[in-house]
Amino acid sequence: MPGTDTHVQNDAPETAYFNPLPVYCPICKSALTVSGVHLICTDEKCIAKLITSIAHFYSPQGIKLDGLGEALVEKILQDQTCYNILKDKPWALLDPVSYNIVPQLINVLGDKIFIKIFNNVNNISDTKNMAHFISGLGLPGLAYKTSLRLCQFLSSGKINIHISDRAQKSFIHAVSLYTSAISEMKNFKLTAIPSQARAIYCITGTLSKERLAMIEYLNIHNYEYSPYNTRETNYLIVGTEPGKVKIDKAIKYNIPQISEEQLFKLLNGD
Repeated sequence: MPGTDTHVQNDAPETAYFNPLPVYCPICKSALTVSGVHLICTDEKCIAKLITSIAHFYSPQGIKLDGLGEALVEKILQDQTCYNILKDKPWALLDPVSYNIVPQLINVLGDKIFIKIFNNVNNISDTKNMAHFISGLGLPGLAYKTSLRLCQFLSSGKINIHISDRAQKSFIHAVSLYTSAISEMKNFKLTAIPSQARAIYCITGTLSKERLAMIEYLNIHNYEYSPYNTRETNYLIVGTEPGKVKIDKAIKYNIPQISEEQLFKLLNGD
């Protein structure tokens, strides 16, 4: 009717629309599975997984080779020869001469980038050890510190932290890969495993030296820094205005609390 408001109010609740989680890998189309907060491709041959795996080997969690991230790894894998080698031997980029992939790398990367990467490789040769190599493999339970403890165990027969069964099984596989790699690489050297730390320590409060300077100083004396108090911590070094959480943990785990003065007495053998 004229003059009548013909607008009809819709009182129905608004429907919320959510984008469903992807079911298939966008790269290889294989099924995805949930692992924690991540979606993981189930296909071991997935190129996306391979890119991530190789990039991890050269990341700070592994060998730490500057300038080699996922973008360059993806570019390198476009070459079939490089792909065939790196899918089984991610360490091959540490010694492209021994693995006969120099021409292929120059072709996909160009002279400038190849020379930069090659120089970075030379710079880290003989500065990384077996534990860096093994942690770079990304096997279950084998982050650097656990890898280091297990590598030290091989030479000393002693270990001072609990190692999970999963990590032990991974380590057996990792050692076989490491043995294969060092027998094949002629131009890249790995340095010796550092000896076991005299003690593992944590710091709370302010010391006479800045925190990083103290850590570097204690590294010289073969003391290992831990940012957290754990059952494996041998000493909590207590400065001024210490944190309550670390003090409470020290009491809970019966960790000796020492002053900076007592620390220096320990270092001097007093």
